[in-house]
Amino acid sequence: MGTIINPRGTSGSGKTELARHILAEYGWNSTGHAEPLRRRGRDRPIGYRLQHPFGGAPVVVLGDYKRTSGGCDTIRAIDGGLDEIYRLADDWASAGHDVVLEGSAWSAEHIRSAALAARHKLYLLLLTTTLEQSAGNPTGPGAAQRMGTVLIGSIVIVRPKASGFDS
Repeated sequence: MGTIINPRGTSGSGKTELARHILAEYGWNSTGHAEPLRRRGRDRPIGYRLQHPFGGAPVVVLGDYKRTSGGCDTIRAIDGGLDEIYRLADDWASAGHDVVLEGSAWSAEHIRSAALAARHKLYLLLLTTTLEQSAGNPTGPGAAQRMGTVLIGSIVIVRPKASGFDS
C-alpha cells in the first residue's frame, strides 16, 4: 500500500508550487523519469508517474502542471472530475505507489477524503500561508524560481491520519 500526501491551503498558498517541487525532485522535465498519464484520445495529462531517484516507491502526482493552474483542479468533469481523482488515488495507492494530490476543489471535499483515509495512509499538509501572502504570490510554472528560495518548511504542518479523518 502506498501513501497519499495531500497539501491543503487557500488559493495561492503554495499547494501547486509544492507539487511542482516534488515533480522536479523526481526528475520531471529533466531526466525523462516522468511518465505522463493520459486518458485515451486526450493530449492533456491527468497526472505523472515518477520513479523514485533512490529506488523507493514510485510516485504518482495527479493533475496537469504545465499551465498556470495545476493539480487536481485541472481534471475536468469530462475526465471524471472529483470521482476520478478519488478513484485514481485509491487505485495507485493500492498498487503500492505514493500519491500526491492537491487542488482547491479537492481540498474542500471531506467525505471521500475520509473514505481514502480509512483505506490508506493519508497525510494532510496544511499550508499556513497567510491570506495576505497568498493574494500576493505569483503562480504558474517557474514561480518558485522567480520568487527565490521557497521556505516550504515554514508553511507546512503535517497531520497524520489518526483513528479517523481529521481535516
